[in-house]
Amino acid sequence: MYYLGIDLGGTNIAAGVADENYRILAKTSRKTRVPCPDEEMCGQLAEAAEETLKKAGLSLGDIPWIGVGSPGTVNRETGVVEFANNLH
Repeated sequence: MYYLGIDLGGTNIAAGVADENYRILAKTSRKTRVPCPDEEMCGQLAEAAEETLKKAGLSLGDIPWIGVGSPGTVNRETGVVEFANNLH
């Protein structure tokens, strides 16, 4: 089993893939292009994920869980980041 983690920051987006023993198989980092529309930000996260999975020799189908860390205020009811000052 493999896991993908993504850290969305105002400066960089970092991503990593680990196995069930918590061994890091691949990691990437790229500059965050801000400001941008929400759809473009999601695209940047997808690009980071795809690049990291490719480096690990895996596909999205190999990943049962993805964790994403983001700055800002999250609505507990919806799970949506409603305000992230350093991403605007």
